[in-house]
Amino acid sequence: MADSVEFDTIYPADSVEFCPHPSASDLLVCGTYNLVKDAPTAEDSTQKRIGQCLLFKISENPTLALFDAGVTTIQSHPHKENQLAVGSYDNTVRLFDKRKPSVPFAQSDVGGGVWRVKWHPSPERKDDLLVACMHDGFKLVRFDAGDPAIVTRFDRHTSLAYGADWSFSDANAATTVASCSFYDHKLHLWRA
Repeated sequence: MADSVEFDTIYPADSVEFCPHPSASDLLVCGTYNLVKDAPTAEDSTQKRIGQCLLFKISENPTLALFDAGVTTIQSHPHKENQLAVGSYDNTVRLFDKRKPSVPFAQSDVGGGVWRVKWHPSPERKDDLLVACMHDGFKLVRFDAGDPAIVTRFDRHTSLAYGADWSFSDANAATTVASCSFYDHKLHLWRA
């Protein structure tokens, strides 16, 4: 590879992550989004965004499916080396297999616009994904055999739901979750 390689992402890029698994360490993903300026919106609605999730192999540049809104978060699965979770402003979490990146193999409409996704750190709970839904609180989505279900909600924040993470200290059963919201300056600890 050259000292520097440049790729035009078409839309503004705001997230990038290399795959942490040794067998796929040559893969990286980049999320993009763009505000649609001419889209008609009601005064109280959110503006429309479009974006892409670009999956790169160091020597190749395949592109994932075009999203209906901007991609806001991407996370490699810590226990399933070829799995990738992608969240978007279109309220949807999509799961991709890095070996077949053209279409998601599972997806869930979680509402509120997805800002952050975090896989559970324990192998025993490898199907559990924590999701920060900006305008609709925090949710635990279980992707059991690819069939997603929202199994827990946390709605005590009064502002945009942005940050969320799992505790590593009690990772097997009900796990402590830390969540934070933007404008009200709140941090909550709860169990999921």
